[in-house]
Amino acid sequence: MRIATRDLLIFTAALSLTIAPASAQQSAFQSGDGQTSIYLDAGAVIFNLADTKFSVGYTNRHSAKRRFFGYQVFGQASSGIATLFSSKIKIPEGGADFSAGAHDPFHWSSSGKVVDDWILLDAGYSRSAFYVGSGPEPIDSAHRYFDRYRVVADYNTLLSGIVLVGIAAGVERRNNIQDLRQVTFETVLVPAPVGLTNSVVKTQGGFLGNYREYVAAPIYTDLLFMLPPSIKVPGFDSQIGIDGFTRSNVAAFNRYADGGVGVFLTKSGAPTKVIGGLSASWNGGKIRVALVAGFNFR
Repeated sequence: MRIATRDLLIFTAALSLTIAPASAQQSAFQSGDGQTSIYLDAGAVIFNLADTKFSVGYTNRHSAKRRFFGYQVFGQASSGIATLFSSKIKIPEGGADFSAGAHDPFHWSSSGKVVDDWILLDAGYSRSAFYVGSGPEPIDSAHRYFDRYRVVADYNTLLSGIVLVGIAAGVERRNNIQDLRQVTFETVLVPAPVGLTNSVVKTQGGFLGNYREYVAAPIYTDLLFMLPPSIKVPGFDSQIGIDGFTRSNVAAFNRYADGGVGVFLTKSGAPTKVIGGLSASWNGGKIRVALVAGFNFR
């Protein structure tokens, strides 16, 4: 029974290597910005259709061992189905992260105070490319790269067989690119002949405004409640999970606090085997929706 409950969920720590959405966390329990404080307990492929983020991860976790580690590689496309959720430019980004942790760090689960609990540290890096300027300028001059770093600590406790609480906090290097105005840069390749207005130009989507890089202090929380197996979606042999979450940045610059709720489908009797789900959050004064799909290796 102990092993079965441990398979319910691994928590892991994560800081968000985000360009808002582009961070890597090995979980399908994601909000619209791709963040979570709840993680899967095995290798998986996760695709967040709202921000076209794709990740593949591995977790070396065994019931007989207290310590574990995991890693993940991820990427985000610049276009695709994400345009159905938002007209905002999606910035291509790729990277990887590594996590290490321990089961029952405070001896609460072994003493019977909780069903199970875990703690870990997660560190990651990613690089993105985009076009940004504070005014009219050639496309080549507006091209910029951004290196993102993060370190976050995470703790999860399984209070019962159906309730899991997660909290993650840390630091990360971010930018304000998603807060800037979306524009199209133009560079004239062949000027218009005298007396004519036609010319040949090169165009590139980008952002206009005062670009800034800064250090954020994100805090993420999740409260996951699994409905009884008898409550099912018609036509699906799966279990339903309800996830209430918050996503915050407590640093002085770009401070915010958002929240939302998600509904996820998992394989019946195996809540870590997430099939997919839908979440909605109040993010920056706007409602943000995420559609997530997952495939587990075991």
